[in-house]
Amino acid sequence: MKSVNNFVKWFTQSTTELIDRNEKKILLFILVVFSVLFFLICYFAEGTFDTGDGLEHYFISRYSWKHPALLMYLWGKPVFTLFSSVFSQFGLPGMSVFQILCAALSSFFCWKTAKISGFKNAWIIPVFIFFAPVYFPVINTGLTEPMFGCVLSFVIWQATEKKYGIASLLASFLPFIRSEAYVILPLIAMLFLVRRKYLQILLLFTGTALYTIIGYFVHGDILWLVHQHQSFRENYAGGKGEFFHYILQQNEIWGTAIFVLILLGLFAFVLQVVIGRKLSSGLYLEELFLIYGSFFAILTLHTLMYFLPGIITNLGMTRYMVTLIPVSSLIALRGLNTVSLLKDDRLFFIISLLMAVIVLINPFTRWYFPFRMGEEEKIMKKAGEFLKPDYGRDSVKIYYAHPYLPLPLNADPFDSNFLGRFSDLNKEKPEDSVKPGSIIVWDSHYSPQEGRMPLQKLYSNAYFLPVKRFISAKKFTNPNAFEVHIFKRVKDSLPALATEGGMAYDTIYFKIIDFEHDAQTCGTYLTSDNPHSGRYCLKIDRGKEFIKLICDSFFIAPQPCNFLIAKLQFWCNGIEKINDVHMVLELKRHNINIFWSSKEINIDETQVNKWKLFEAEFPFNFEMLKDEFNMNVYVWNKAGRELFLDDVSAYFMKCKDTSSVILW
Repeated sequence: MKSVNNFVKWFTQSTTELIDRNEKKILLFILVVFSVLFFLICYFAEGTFDTGDGLEHYFISRYSWKHPALLMYLWGKPVFTLFSSVFSQFGLPGMSVFQILCAALSSFFCWKTAKISGFKNAWIIPVFIFFAPVYFPVINTGLTEPMFGCVLSFVIWQATEKKYGIASLLASFLPFIRSEAYVILPLIAMLFLVRRKYLQILLLFTGTALYTIIGYFVHGDILWLVHQHQSFRENYAGGKGEFFHYILQQNEIWGTAIFVLILLGLFAFVLQVVIGRKLSSGLYLEELFLIYGSFFAILTLHTLMYFLPGIITNLGMTRYMVTLIPVSSLIALRGLNTVSLLKDDRLFFIISLLMAVIVLINPFTRWYFPFRMGEEEKIMKKAGEFLKPDYGRDSVKIYYAHPYLPLPLNADPFDSNFLGRFSDLNKEKPEDSVKPGSIIVWDSHYSPQEGRMPLQKLYSNAYFLPVKRFISAKKFTNPNAFEVHIFKRVKDSLPALATEGGMAYDTIYFKIIDFEHDAQTCGTYLTSDNPHSGRYCLKIDRGKEFIKLICDSFFIAPQPCNFLIAKLQFWCNGIEKINDVHMVLELKRHNINIFWSSKEINIDETQVNKWKLFEAEFPFNFEMLKDEFNMNVYVWNKAGRELFLDDVSAYFMKCKDTSSVILW
């Protein structure tokens, strides 16, 4: 037993001495290994971690060379856009390389600060940064938080080196990376004031002055920074939460191991300041204002934004804490160094190694790893693939709210000829701002909130045809599951139907099969020979008896009227006289027929090789349709004829003076 203890003691002592002699080389080796590891993780990832702001920043960065005005777009953060744009030209993997570089540089700058402060085992800092649970996934995004933490780390390092001029100049550009700068700059100014570095206080305005001048020539507005700045008014109804939200989320942000070290580091610093009374000497002022001050300033800012009513909310998102992870690593390192007070180097080394292993493993056990496509991305990808044949076509502009859509389209989101945002729409009368032939892609995440466009407004608008919908498989167990509805702007409003009493009816459901997007369903029967409209129509051969065209499952919300009307409309072209061929409407509930009817297709000799419009109307008592049912529309080629179909439409109509909601 004694020999084992001697070996452990010799091994830990030798390893500690080796690390102390070669710590910089070891640090660089760790950074190279971590960088390669994270690049492989991101490169082989199925999807990006953040498909909201992360993608928005990525698109701004990537297309800023094509649209230079984006380099001066304040929301996109001009400094972030400028530096990341070199990497984003290589796509999302390139953006990940930029984030890895920010993490590596943050680690190096914090290590330099730790060495100046005399901390032991500073090699562990990259572990605390790269593998913090909130930081790990953000590397696989286009978010601005890692760069902010990187520049702040550099500012702290330069300040501890007493190079206040460089620190001030770099700090002046922080507002153009993230808005947390507005609580950090006052702390830096206070440090300079106490240190009597008055010129450096003036240098803190360098970034703002430079961008104000450049912005004047770009935007023609000397106050463009004020006019483009985001409002501080509350922006999300119900987006507030409890005061201790971020403390309670400590496991999601730092992980319990790092959080315990942070608490220990905070306690050790306060104890050393109070008992040691060294606040005005050495580097205590830099540590107080820039490390601990930054930590509490950012934490307090986001706590109040989430807690206080009436001001802009951050929705309690933990990713904002990425900005304070580098300074957290320095506080955690101080906490770890308190163990060295036990005067047992062997115990200190073992605890350091154990902490490193715990922190390293933590992110790989989280829900986000490995990075896969979420349900939203999968559905938006399907919607993008469906719309790809339309993208880039003349007179077709696609309006969308979900930031993910340009990815599957491989589209430039800032090319206003082909893509538009919901912010471009007239919310009261969207048909006024959308040209006929254009498409609106409504999604249940961004469209109702950021887009301020309720789904019912589009369904109740006679100028928009529902073309396609994509619904999560989880919809059957979760009514709030993600869904996408695609509408096409038509030149003329959808038809109203006059009954015997002269009462008009409005469309509450519309489905069109134009065979332009239906290759997966009808691909083997599509032909480009003489379509009625577009590029394709459906060819029905003699040997094919049944071809299903529409299959939908839905229910219609209660109506104040007693009956509804279903209507079928389609165009047909026969190369010979046709009869005994039927367009069938079938309604089922629990696989039991509740309705079946058909419209016979008759084409005489005078109508051969000509497109002919067929219509059929079917009245229903509302009681028949008040529960969920399935609707099938199919061709029954009973006589075995050869013919062509195009532009098949199915409607449900209700009284014009009543309100309605259609749900699936």
